[in-house]
Amino acid sequence: MTFDISNAIHIVSGPSAAGSLKQAYHFSSDQILVCYDPLACGPVPATTDLEQWKSTRDKYWSGIRVEYAYVLNAANDLYHNIELLTGNRPVVLWVATSLPEQLLAASVAYLYEELGLDSSKLSVVQVDLLRPKPKVVQWIRSMGELSPEKIRTELPPPRAWTEREWREYRMAWLTYTSDDPAALRDYLANPPEVDVLSKAMRRLVFRYPSEKTGLCSVDEEMLRQTKLKGSRAARIIGYTMGELMDTEEFIGDGVLFHRLTVMGSNALSSALVSIAGDPLKMRDCDVLITGFGERVLSGEVNNLTVNEANDWIGGVRLSGMWPLPFRRENDLIVPS
Repeated sequence: MTFDISNAIHIVSGPSAAGSLKQAYHFSSDQILVCYDPLACGPVPATTDLEQWKSTRDKYWSGIRVEYAYVLNAANDLYHNIELLTGNRPVVLWVATSLPEQLLAASVAYLYEELGLDSSKLSVVQVDLLRPKPKVVQWIRSMGELSPEKIRTELPPPRAWTEREWREYRMAWLTYTSDDPAALRDYLANPPEVDVLSKAMRRLVFRYPSEKTGLCSVDEEMLRQTKLKGSRAARIIGYTMGELMDTEEFIGDGVLFHRLTVMGSNALSSALVSIAGDPLKMRDCDVLITGFGERVLSGEVNNLTVNEANDWIGGVRLSGMWPLPFRRENDLIVPS
C-alpha cells in the first residue's frame, strides 16, 4: 500500500521532534500526535484500558514536580487521542534507536492489535544511522536530534512493517509491561531479529540494581559525576547525559534531576548525596556526594543493604520484591 505522507497522521516522540517534523513538511498541528511521555520511566501497566493507563502514568508524572518534567494532558498527546487512529487516514510512525522511541513503537504495535486498529494503514520511518560524509556514520538516538532539513532530505521513506516486525514489537511490549522480571531475562535469551529493538530492550538490564552497588547504571553515573563534577545539579546532569549519549538510554534532564534528588531524600536511611538550594530547580540546586555515597560508589557497601529498593522497570515494581533481581555485568539475574 502507498502511504500519502501529506495526508497522514504522524506519531513522533517528544515536542522537539514534533516541531522539526512539522517544519520539514509543513504539516498542520492536528496531523501530529506526540508521545510526550518517555515510556522508559516509571510504572507501565499491561492494559488496553486507556483510562487506567492515563491514570497510572499521570499519577506518576504528577509526583515528579521538578522543572522540565513531562507535561500532562497536552492537546495532541498520543495516548489521550488514540481515537484519531481509528479513521481512514494513513498513519506514519517516526522512531529512532533509543529505548524510549523503540518502546513507543512497541506500544503502538500492541495497541493496534489489542484495539483492533487497521494495521494496513500504518507505516514506519525507522531512523538508525545517517552518513553525512564519506566514511562518517552518525547514529541517531532520538528524532529530536534531527533538523527539519535532515528529516526532509536524509531519512528513508515510510514502509509497512513485516509480520515478523509486528510480532517482535508486540512481544517487546508484553515483556516490558510484565510484572515478572524473568520475562525480560527469557526474552533476551532469544532476542528479536530487529537489531535496533534488540539493543534497546537489552538496555533495560541496566535499569536493575548492580550486584555491587545496588544502584541502576543511571544512578551510578550520576553519583560518579556528583563526585567528579559537583556541586551544581545542572552540571552533574549535563555530564551524566554526555556519558549516556552513546547508549540507548536517552533519559531527559527532568527525570535525571528527579532521580538525583531522590538519592538525597530524607526518607532514605542513609542518603547518597546532600541537597542544598531549590530541589525543584536544577540551576538553583547544589548536590554533594556523602560519605555513604562514596562507599556505595566504590563498591564497599551495597546501597540495598541500607536503603529499600523503590523503583519501577516497566511493569516490575522493585519495592517490596524479595529476593531482588539484579544486574551482574551485562546480565539480569532473577533469583528463584
